[in-house]
Parts: sequence; C-alpha cells; structure tokens
Amino acid sequence: INAEYMGMSNFANIKVYGVSWCPHCTSQKRTLDQASMPYDFVDCEGAGQAQCAAVPETKSGFPVVYCNGKLASDGESSAATLKTKCGL
Repeated sequence: INAEYMGMSNFANIKVYGVSWCPHCTSQKRTLDQASMPYDFVDCEGAGQAQCAAVPETKSGFPVVYCNGKLASDGESSAATLKTKCGL
C-alpha cells in the first residue's frame, strides 16, 4: 500500500507476517486497516514462505508485526500499541 497515495505523512514500513486462515492475523489486519495504517501482508504459506523463514518469531505463531525492520509485536496488538512502537 502506498503511504503517499493514502495521504499519510507519518509512515512506518509495516510488515505483517501471517497466514490467511489465522483469525488473529485477520483481526490484526482489520485493526491496521481501521487505523489507516498501511502495511504489507506476507503470507507465510504462500509466496512469502522464504521471507517468513528468515523471521525467527514466525516459528512460534502469528501474527508477527515488524516496523521499519524491527519487531513491533509477536502476537496481536492494538493500533495504539503499534503506533507507539512504530514511532507514529
């Protein structure tokens, strides 16, 4: 999702690692969508398997959220928590 297009001046590079069938992943994506926080979803069972293999936290569960290359959440988090951890 392009942050400039969405009119966001304070933008963090957010990646959500998860799987499509995970209810916690679905809820985390919904939380980010409702907070207008653009993110990239990496499907750890699809095309993103290699990316997920390089993220150690994905071995213990989903979702895993990274902001600007740093771990922000190992599990579902509120938008307020992620904004703080992402520096937004």
